[in-house]
Amino acid sequence: MTQDDDCGQFQASGGDIDASKKGSVAVDLKMEGGQFVYVLTDLDGAGLVGSTREDGYYLRIEEKTDTVIDLYLAKDKDWQFDDPALTLKKSGNAKFYRVERDPGDPRHITVFAKSTGLPQQPKGEPGEIQPYNLHVLMPQPLGSPLKVRIDPDLKNPPPAGG
Repeated sequence: MTQDDDCGQFQASGGDIDASKKGSVAVDLKMEGGQFVYVLTDLDGAGLVGSTREDGYYLRIEEKTDTVIDLYLAKDKDWQFDDPALTLKKSGNAKFYRVERDPGDPRHITVFAKSTGLPQQPKGEPGEIQPYNLHVLMPQPLGSPLKVRIDPDLKNPPPAGG
C-alpha cells in the first residue's frame, strides 16, 4: 500500500494505531427518486456502519477505540479513488488519520483512525457527523474523467438557508 499525502503520518500526539477494531465497508452511490444516495455497507459484520433517518450512513468510530477500515468502491460502477482519495474537513484532525492506497486496486483504500478519546458518533449538527470527504474519478465516453467529491454530510436538497 502507498500512503495518501493528504492525511500524512500520525503526529506525535496521534501515536501508533492499536488495531482494536478492523472491518471492511463498501461505498456506493445509488439513484432513488432521481437523487443520488450515499450508501455504506458493512461487508464483514464488524459494526463499522451506522445510519440515522436524518443523517444517513456514517462510519462508526467508537470512543477510545483505534479503528482500521478498508473502504471499497462498489464494483458495479466504473469508478476509482482519486488522488487524494480522502480529505479531512478540519486540518487538526490529520494527526488522528492515515490513508493508504492499494496499488493493485484503485477501488480500495485503508483508513487508519486513531481514537481521540471522544465519541465520534452523530451529534445532530450538520457537518459534524463525518470528518472526511471522499474523492473519486468517474470515466466518461468522451473527455476527461469526472472528478467527484463525496461529502457524506451534505443533504440533497440542502436545508433552508444552507
